[in-house]
Amino acid sequence: MVADQAAAIERLKTQLSEARSETKAVRDKFRARVDDLKAENTTLRRTLGTTRRQLDEARDAAQKAGEWVDTVRRDAEVAAREADAEVRRLKGRIAELEQETASAKRAAREGRDVETMRLRLLLETILDSASGLRRELALPPAETMPADTVDAVAPGTGDTAGVGRALHPDDPALLRRLLELPRLHLVVDGYNVSKTAWPTAPLDQQRSRLVSGVASLVAGKGIETTVVFDGADLPNAPAVPAPRGVRVRFSPPGVIADDLIRQLVEAEPQGRPVVVVSTDREVAETTTAKGARAVTAAALVAAMGL
Repeated sequence: MVADQAAAIERLKTQLSEARSETKAVRDKFRARVDDLKAENTTLRRTLGTTRRQLDEARDAAQKAGEWVDTVRRDAEVAAREADAEVRRLKGRIAELEQETASAKRAAREGRDVETMRLRLLLETILDSASGLRRELALPPAETMPADTVDAVAPGTGDTAGVGRALHPDDPALLRRLLELPRLHLVVDGYNVSKTAWPTAPLDQQRSRLVSGVASLVAGKGIETTVVFDGADLPNAPAVPAPRGVRVRFSPPGVIADDLIRQLVEAEPQGRPVVVVSTDREVAETTTAKGARAVTAAALVAAMGL
């Protein structure tokens, strides 16, 4: 009996020793694993750097205070709102940039279109002038030469008898000759002419009579015609029936008709014939300096047969 107990004790001791050995081996294994994990964790912590350590410290402090979850949620909500606001701001900026880009492209395209129109108009003017020149060359020799139109005294006569004279801006014959120029743009200082022809008539009747008279004068000649009235003091331009082939324009509020006439002349390409009808000396001089030909209101009134 005693021998059996001793044998059992020895077996238990042996098993205990084996268990201890296994436990030690398992503990050593786990210690090695723990050491590996610690080394890996150290590497990761070193890689994350100061930001991760600060975050861990804040997280630990929040956990200790029992507020970590709420803090993170609030921070996340704030960050989300800020991110949404930033996204909206960026989208708005992108839309502005796209609009600016589209405007720039449109402006560049319109600029190219305007220059193309000006060049095309000038080319057509040159071609029409060349056609007119060819027709002139086909005529019999003219009896009067350009030099004959200069005011001078013929030798042996003591006067200007038989000598041609240059046409005066008041002469309707000058305006009729100018109206024969190809691709002509006729610009009329509206009230300057209408008040010369009908000074006592109401302004609406002056406008209507002038536009009708100009339309009859240029009918069938292919002349671009613009009649300009002063609208500087008008909140809204009055209605003026415009016959076919006549463009009626009022100067914008705060802008006098004289300035609008100058702008119309400046808009034309150099070389295109432009005739400005105005008795205003300053308008005549400034538009002539820009390449236009000026005639007086009296010449137009006479040419219209009024």
